[in-house]
Amino acid sequence: MAYPFTLNPGQCGHTFCAICILKWFFSRLHSHCGAWHESVDCPICRSLLVITPDRVPRPDTTFPFVPNRTAAAVAEWLIEKLRNTPPGPLVVKTEDSEGTWGWATGCSRKKDASKSPDEKEDESADVAGWREGGLMRTEWLKKDRQVHSPACSIFGEGKKEMNRIFKEWSTLTSQDFKNMKQKLGV
Repeated sequence: MAYPFTLNPGQCGHTFCAICILKWFFSRLHSHCGAWHESVDCPICRSLLVITPDRVPRPDTTFPFVPNRTAAAVAEWLIEKLRNTPPGPLVVKTEDSEGTWGWATGCSRKKDASKSPDEKEDESADVAGWREGGLMRTEWLKKDRQVHSPACSIFGEGKKEMNRIFKEWSTLTSQDFKNMKQKLGV
């Protein structure tokens, strides 16, 4: 999850990466007038968000997103932990009655006889993608750290766009909203 935001108000508490929730939010914008004619709700639980007023200046309290610094810190910690993980399958030690999970915090090496060799290879490949130079890690860095490349287009912009929208929220016009919708491609 790159640059995570929680919906405001926190009636549901669901968190999304910046670019994903911006796309969801602006997909609900009416293209012709640049306003929201229907309520916008959480994509998971359908809790209603604060209605975006049409009038400018609009109160900062109507900004529909709040940075989730805890989720950001946990995601960064896990990704860093995976970056430094030695090759081989990772399994969490659990009580006998709990079964065995794949990768997670507190990982240690342990043979899991219940998995086929193919499943073990898939698990190792998933973790390998998060190591230094791995595809999953590279894509996450593009989204979170604004690493720019032709392959990353709008995704590296999530942090930048969310910060810009927040700073200008009270004065954004319907034309600004339509431009953002077009830029996001929704």
